[in-house]
Amino acid sequence: MLRRSTLVAVFIAAACSDAVGPTIDRAWPSLSAGAEHTCALDGVGVAFCWGQGASGRLGNGADTSTRAPARVSGGIRFASITVGGTHTCALTPQGRAYCWGWNAFGQLGTGSDANSAVPAPVAGSLSFTVLSAGDQHTCGITTGGVAYCWGDNEIGQLGDSASVGTSCPAPFPCSQIPVHVSSTLHFRSISAGGYHTCGVATDGKAYCWGWDWDGQAGIGYFTDAPISVPAAVSTTLRFDAITAGAHHTCAVTTQQLAYCWGGGLYGQLGNDSSGSYNYVATPVAVVGGVRFAALTAGDNHTCGLAVNGGGLCWGTGPLGTAVTQVSTTPVAVAGGLRFEALDAGGQHQCGVSVDGPGFCWGLNTIGQLGIASSEAWRDLASVVVLPPSEAVP
Repeated sequence: MLRRSTLVAVFIAAACSDAVGPTIDRAWPSLSAGAEHTCALDGVGVAFCWGQGASGRLGNGADTSTRAPARVSGGIRFASITVGGTHTCALTPQGRAYCWGWNAFGQLGTGSDANSAVPAPVAGSLSFTVLSAGDQHTCGITTGGVAYCWGDNEIGQLGDSASVGTSCPAPFPCSQIPVHVSSTLHFRSISAGGYHTCGVATDGKAYCWGWDWDGQAGIGYFTDAPISVPAAVSTTLRFDAITAGAHHTCAVTTQQLAYCWGGGLYGQLGNDSSGSYNYVATPVAVVGGVRFAALTAGDNHTCGLAVNGGGLCWGTGPLGTAVTQVSTTPVAVAGGLRFEALDAGGQHQCGVSVDGPGFCWGLNTIGQLGIASSEAWRDLASVVVLPPSEAVP
């Protein structure tokens, strides 16, 4: 999840579900949207999830789906939460990582491939400041600024210099425990996407690894060969934060301007273009000159948090306006809402308002909006109500 307050923080990123750091400071300190489920924390760190419940990804001890927020089991209080394709991870205020959900590729980091329907501790004694859950892998930054990843490594998205992990049974190339990203770099931002990962080093330079078929690594050319170690994004720009989507990547510069690269078939690059020719291997400016505090990339859309708290989206899908679901340039989220944070799911979008409540919009086929409605799509941002912590056993 991306926050407006991270303008002065050291860690900020996005994912298929975006990176979050351990701070409990307001009514909804963390919210994250995944492929078909969503999770959030209330003001005392109690976790709730809703939407697709298969393989235990809601963390409530069951495999059933729900259209309303359900409390995560285990009684653990968290400081941040991040949702991936089929799994969820969260950090305690002490930096201890827990994950739950589907685990065929070791994306829970527990040392096995067993699913877990309740929070399970990530193996090892690492202390993290931020986590980011991707499609089938997870990454984090330790208190010392070192990046680790675990889970699917078929395309090199773990960045550990190996195309096949050493701790998974064949035929899966993966790692069931955190592995050090092969670099001497120290990171301040990391984001796990569909099949690639990107990070911003402490000097503001951006790096990506994993899949670059659509140019999402931003290295200046397209390749179908796995990029198994961090490769520098081809630009002289310096960034504060980065977000990796399914086929594209976006980042906020130190001047608060938005740039994107990779696959722009659906207009998700925000460069006033779309179609099969709109694939770029170097950063291009998002048109409009809006100054952003944060960006978050989904499957085919991107949303940004303007420095004034307004939400803007572009691409195809949940743009938050009743006028259009397709735009190659940023359009304002309707309703005059001001946000503290935004997070893009696959085909739905959520955010936390400056007043504390959470809002979601877009695809709702399995209840991922948390609005207790059976309608399949919601154009406009709708409030999500979390049950009182003390009222839930």
